[in-house]
Amino acid sequence: MSVVNECYTITKTLYKLFQVDGKREGKMEQMTSLLKKRQAILHKVKPPFTPEEEKLGKQIVVMNKVIESEMKKMKKSIERDRNGLKKTKVSVYKYVNPYASLQHDGMFYDKKK
Repeated sequence: MSVVNECYTITKTLYKLFQVDGKREGKMEQMTSLLKKRQAILHKVKPPFTPEEEKLGKQIVVMNKVIESEMKKMKKSIERDRNGLKKTKVSVYKYVNPYASLQHDGMFYDKKK
């Protein structure tokens, strides 16, 4: 199997991974391992290419655009969840201890004599 074919099969697996609904944690683990494998193979891809390999390369580029957009969506989803957790944590802390954020370092000036 040529290096381009290996890269194509890994990219196709990644593409299919994002087409299936499932838990985000499981997807992330599989995605990370597949991306590492593909990164190791990409260093070995060198021209000249056969016409079949060029066709596979074009398909890889198309699938890669979809993969990138799905990864961006996943990143935004993770950021949204993280921000929600931070807000929840702050609001719970303020509910438990409402007077913790008061400042006691102000001064009062009495203008009357």
